Amino acid sequence: MGSLHWIIIAVIVMAGLAYWNHQRTDAQLKALKDAGFIVSDQLAGNPKLLVSSSQKQLAVVFPDSYLRADFRQVSGLELRHDSNAQTEFNYRIQITLKIGSQSGSQNSVEVVFENETRAQTALKKLQQLLKN
Repeated sequence: MGSLHWIIIAVIVMAGLAYWNHQRTDAQLKALKDAGFIVSDQLAGNPKLLVSSSQKQLAVVFPDSYLRADFRQVSGLELRHDSNAQTEFNYRIQITLKIGSQSGSQNSVEVVFENETRAQTALKKLQQLLKN
C-alpha cells in the first residue's frame, strides 16, 4: 500500500474514535440529566461544561464520567494557556473546587476551548452565573 492509503486509513480510524468518544459523552450527559441535573447553560468546551442556574450547580461531562458540583464549591476560576515564541494555544478554563467540608482539600478540572475568544466568553459567562 502507498502512503496515501495509510493516510486514508488513519483518517478513518480517527473519525471512528471521535464518533465513539462523542457517543460515550452523550451517554454520560443522559446519565447526568437522569440524575436530576437541569441544563440551563451549555458553555461548550472539551470536556463539556454545563450549568444549572436553578440548582446552582455546574457539571463537566467526560466520555466515561461526569463531575457535578455546587456553585459554593467553586473556589477559583482561571483562564490558562500554553505559549511558545511563535504562538499561544490551548486556551482553557481551570475550575478549582473545594472537596469536603473539613479537609480543605481541593480538586481542579480544566475545560479546553478552540481559541482565546471562546475561552474568555465562557469564563465571563461562568463568573456571571456564579455571582447570581
